[in-house]
Amino acid sequence: MREILKEIQNGKFTKDWVAEYKAGYPKYNKFIEDGKKHQIEETGERLRSLMPWVKKRNISGSQAAYNS
Repeated sequence: MREILKEIQNGKFTKDWVAEYKAGYPKYNKFIEDGKKHQIEETGERLRSLMPWVKKRNISGSQAAYNS
């Protein structure tokens, strides 16, 4: 965390984020795709299918955490 704080304070974080934005979010999109392939997502899908009281929704990857 100290390292990240230093990057925020010295402006490196902002420069990297702007470069990521201008490039079309390649690292972020890879992060999302890798999350969709994670074993916990397979397990979560299976578990949700066993809970008939849970409303069926199209959720995937890390986005599942943001849907309510």
